[in-house]
Amino acid sequence: MTRQIQLPRGVLPDAIRKIQEGLDELVAQKLVLDQHAIVSMADRDQRITYVNTRFCEVSKYEKAELIGRSYNVLEANHHPQSFFEEMWSTVKGGGVWHGNIKNKAKDGSTYWVKSTITPLFDQDGAVCGSAEMQTDITHQVLAEEAAAKSGAALQEALNELQTQKLVLDDHAIVSMTDRGGNITYVNDHFCEIAKYDRSELIGRNHRVLNSGHHPLGFFKEMWKTIASGNVWHGQIKNRAKDGSYYWVQSTVRPVRDNGGQIIGYASVRTDITEQKAAEQAAANAHDRLALATQASGVVLWDLSPRLGTLELSESFASLFGCKADEVPQDTAGFLHMVHPEDFETARQMIEHLGGGEGNEVNREFRMRGRNSEYLWVRIIGRTIARDHGKLHALGALSDVTAEKEAVRSMSNEKLALERIVTERTRDLEEQAQALSEALRKEQELNEMQRQFVSMASHEFRTPLAIIDSSAQYVARRIDKLKPDAIRENIDTMRGAVRRMTNLMESTLSAAKMDAGKLRMKPADCNIRTLVEEVCQQQQRIAQAHKVSLDVGDLPDVIQGDYAALELVFANLLSNAVKYAPNAPEVSVKGWTEGEFAYVSVADHGIGIDAEDVERLFSRFFRAKSATGIAGTGIGLNLVKRLVDSHGGEITVQSAIGEGSKFTVKLPIKGPSDQAESVEAA
Repeated sequence: MTRQIQLPRGVLPDAIRKIQEGLDELVAQKLVLDQHAIVSMADRDQRITYVNTRFCEVSKYEKAELIGRSYNVLEANHHPQSFFEEMWSTVKGGGVWHGNIKNKAKDGSTYWVKSTITPLFDQDGAVCGSAEMQTDITHQVLAEEAAAKSGAALQEALNELQTQKLVLDDHAIVSMTDRGGNITYVNDHFCEIAKYDRSELIGRNHRVLNSGHHPLGFFKEMWKTIASGNVWHGQIKNRAKDGSYYWVQSTVRPVRDNGGQIIGYASVRTDITEQKAAEQAAANAHDRLALATQASGVVLWDLSPRLGTLELSESFASLFGCKADEVPQDTAGFLHMVHPEDFETARQMIEHLGGGEGNEVNREFRMRGRNSEYLWVRIIGRTIARDHGKLHALGALSDVTAEKEAVRSMSNEKLALERIVTERTRDLEEQAQALSEALRKEQELNEMQRQFVSMASHEFRTPLAIIDSSAQYVARRIDKLKPDAIRENIDTMRGAVRRMTNLMESTLSAAKMDAGKLRMKPADCNIRTLVEEVCQQQQRIAQAHKVSLDVGDLPDVIQGDYAALELVFANLLSNAVKYAPNAPEVSVKGWTEGEFAYVSVADHGIGIDAEDVERLFSRFFRAKSATGIAGTGIGLNLVKRLVDSHGGEITVQSAIGEGSKFTVKLPIKGPSDQAESVEAA
């Protein structure tokens, strides 16, 4: 509760009483500000003259260790010198500076802050220092001490609070209401995000922003909390004047008069619309993955060998015809479904997975399904270490009953054919050999598919774990997280979603080609613009790399399928970045020779063994040098098939430790009649 100065009647003139009234309002706003921001002040030479308690908590320095020192004490050696020169040049020139800064605390840990620096002016209008807001201010003592002073001390405290209010208005969405909830004050940032003029808000209730998203009980509970004198925290979806929606993280605090009675409410809000969008995108990606696994009949599993706990995807219930509450939750329940003759095989598989990191399994056995019928299943998986070194096994389960029956049938047919060949003619013997070869190729395809499922399950599980970890972290600390910490988690989740999306797009494109549903549609295509846009997109994704672009000698237009060629160059650029983690330079060059356009993508990364180059464009093949780097072996195979469908060629030059250079050759007039008629199958 705000502490009012008690002055003898008649001691201060009316001017002082007006200062007192203004001070009361500013103190109320400051109490809310103290829960949100880190505040400091400095003189004209950037020597710290004031820090609040929150500043000390985050930086882990005592106040005495900071006062009089430069902000260089927090230097994390992350930003170039020009960054700080530009920042202080803006402030010294009388401008307000906004930006993100990475600092280093006393214990060596680093942290990010979103900073607003406002210049302070002396009586002559010259810059005499600066005020910096990073998050909440916990500086109630300063306001109470200022309130205890008379005359000039009151004016000085008022000036300081006014300065902090200016910084608050630049940083947060602020409003105040009377006891009935009618708006009495909004800052500029409130008007900007709500898209209302101040005159359209003052005197009205916050119901003008009601989006209809929250139930009536939500707001009843909020009013019950603040009317009882408590602070309320929560997330609210509002509707702006133009009909658009936005989300805010809101803190509402009661404002009291001198007698301790509630006379109104003050609130500070932070825009979290992007965070909400990222959470929704993550949820959509999870749903798409669930649909994909269910449609394919593949069951993903996650086993904790130490605890014996087991997580199975929703497709398990569909495959085995059981209810959701009948799906096994542990290894004991899983083994109970295994055929008695195969029990030991399944038990040894689980024991092997718990034996150590890197252990792999590929087992087939029978499990009881609907109507007590047994299905043949194939289980592939691998043990990894996560959660502070605890072992987890991840993998996939698929129904191979039809495959087993087909193999058994084919084996019987093979024996019959061999007997017929022995008894009859050489022609029948050749037919039997052809059947054997077909069987061998089918087994090779099954093995490649097994490898793909193993890699894809790992590729999907990793970003899902990242999304889940970031979402849980935000959920647990939502009321304490600073905006930059929230944004950092959002970027992490969006990056994981982007990784899954890219894998799904490559997989689906390859599947469409296999099914003959992906047709090339050559048309006028600005190849130069296409390559430039792909490079720009990759540069935004991989900011640690630098893409050097030289495509001025490419023709303006070629005949080609824009979407297919975009996928070709996006794959090549993505690979150049992924397989050159320690070599940030990627070179893209385009030129024309005769009737052909050429585009090369070169990196200085890990390179490829000479013996692997010939198989580099095979489906699911991955070079030995790529061990330990995420991938499925689909990308380059898809690239070559798309280039071939354009009547073009792709070549590669590479050496271990020296990087790789891929060159795409495309006919300017498009594929020949023969190439155009061929579906990408």
